[in-house]
Amino acid sequence: MVPTAKRRGNFRPLSGAYYKRFRKFILPVSVPLGLLISALYFTLGQLSYFLVIPLFLALIMYLALEIVHQVSLIASSNHQYGIQHAQSISALYHILDPELPLPSMAKWAGNPDFCALVAKHIISSRPGSVLEIGSGVSTVIAGLALKKTGGTILSIDHDDRFYLETEKELHRHGLSDIARVHHSPLSQVDVGTDSYLWYDLSFLDMISTIDLLIVDGPPRRIQQHSRYPALPMLYDKLSGNAVIILDDGRRQDERETAEMWAKKYDLEISFVETEKGAFVLSRSITR
Repeated sequence: MVPTAKRRGNFRPLSGAYYKRFRKFILPVSVPLGLLISALYFTLGQLSYFLVIPLFLALIMYLALEIVHQVSLIASSNHQYGIQHAQSISALYHILDPELPLPSMAKWAGNPDFCALVAKHIISSRPGSVLEIGSGVSTVIAGLALKKTGGTILSIDHDDRFYLETEKELHRHGLSDIARVHHSPLSQVDVGTDSYLWYDLSFLDMISTIDLLIVDGPPRRIQQHSRYPALPMLYDKLSGNAVIILDDGRRQDERETAEMWAKKYDLEISFVETEKGAFVLSRSITR
């Protein structure tokens, strides 16, 4: 079942869309409220204090309660996903048994729960060929899983920083013969009647079939439905039992992208409850 747009549980951070609505409410109200207070003072003089002071106290109490509410939600959310990430990291070390510590997942792309999802799928499904759109720590995780099951991964990235960092980590973990990362700048591609910025298509010559497609790029900020071209560009490369994993499934763009893919290509679709959300899609009809 594809979830409708929602936040993480009841979490409504003031820094996000909720704050914008809150601000839009406060600013329009503050102007007429100020005019009302001025009119009361002009009409009633000091007697207006008996109305104004309780009003200000009520407003201050409301704001204080809202701040406490937000802090409690943030603390609850951090606690929940902190436990989930700790469990995922523990599972990764148990499943992969790496010889060296895994790369940090604090700042690098790829949350522990998403990486655990990728690793578990590789261990259980044993794909022979994996293509990843957007490199990072998940490339290393996938490489370590493929080292146990057999198979290879090619990861595509347009960002020099992530490309070089991923290449360094793959070499450090002795995965260079299993996992490769390819630098592919973004360029204009046509998908039907629409045009997108997507990866230079020269990398297509490096792959024959795809058993697992991991989509975690390009960035959403560059265009609407930024990741949509992945399937139109790569569908003919998918094997009969191919699986697609799309990260950031809680975002509206990715949710709509997954729904469009499922409808256009007759795919089975499921949502996985990671912190950022993920969609898993598979071909309903084998070749």
